[in-house]
Amino acid sequence: LRLTREHRLGSVADLLAFRFGGRRVGAAVAAFALLASVPYGAQQIHAVNDSARTILGAPPGPVAGLVSTSLLSLFAMAFGASGRAPQERHEGLGIVVAFESLVKLAAMLAAGGAALFGVLGGAPGLARFLSEHPAALERLYAPVHQGTGFGAVLVLSFGAVFLLPLHFHMAFAEGTQDRSLRFASIAFPL
Repeated sequence: LRLTREHRLGSVADLLAFRFGGRRVGAAVAAFALLASVPYGAQQIHAVNDSARTILGAPPGPVAGLVSTSLLSLFAMAFGASGRAPQERHEGLGIVVAFESLVKLAAMLAAGGAALFGVLGGAPGLARFLSEHPAALERLYAPVHQGTGFGAVLVLSFGAVFLLPLHFHMAFAEGTQDRSLRFASIAFPL
């Protein structure tokens, strides 16, 4: 936090290039971040495509992936390329990110609650369903048992939490006090 504030560093690549001295380090970190973000983005687009297929009940083909990719690209071009310096504070960004997180949490809890209580009839209904349908439980665990990249996805997701540009910006460029970072280092993993 102190380094990014004092030396006006706006990204992980800037920070590591400054700390380990050299443009080559910054370029290598930027290239690695780009390579690491491609599978993460592909995972998200694949999840959108799978969700569309599940909701529609039929395979939508490449259209859902193309639409979601186009929307994400337009959003990134419209809001990602601002005239501000990366280290500059953006009033309200923290509130927007917090609100977005609360909306996502509420949606996930609502979907989980609807599935558990509305469809299965609570925890006893879930236990009954799993005992009557062991194949469903086996399909749930299949990615872990078959080694289909579940561990890699997990590592990518944990890395993305700390290395994505928005998260780095929120933690370091928007972070105003050392006390805030200490609190976030405890609260964020929880």
